[in-house]
Amino acid sequence: MKTKLVFILWIIISLYSCELIKLTEQRKNKIDLNPKNSIGLVFLLIKEVKDNNITGASKLFIRQDTTTINLENVFELEDKLRRFGRNISKREVTFYKVDTLNLNEHIVSIEFDYIIEYFFVAQKYSDYWLIRTFGEK
Repeated sequence: MKTKLVFILWIIISLYSCELIKLTEQRKNKIDLNPKNSIGLVFLLIKEVKDNNITGASKLFIRQDTTTINLENVFELEDKLRRFGRNISKREVTFYKVDTLNLNEHIVSIEFDYIIEYFFVAQKYSDYWLIRTFGEK
């Protein structure tokens, strides 16, 4: 009788202890691809660049001078976005972090496949966030 009780208790404890160890990866939070928050804006940019929509991705940036269009800056941004796209084309986001500089400015750090790390400076404009600059760390 005692051995049966100990055996049943041992089985119950071992079944509950299996709950402590997770063999499957924890589900990642789904990021809303929305420029109403800084992290959503950066993930939207990543999606647009991976989809090779460079024109759409370039519209997520703040224009420094809205009265005149400087073609040199436009071509430089498109070239930078194409290079960024080539670097991350087959990579997945493994880590991200948002640092708040002030209420209207965030630095978003994104890591791809534990290898490449990029930073994005996002600035709030009205209700939306736009990217001021980005680069590889």
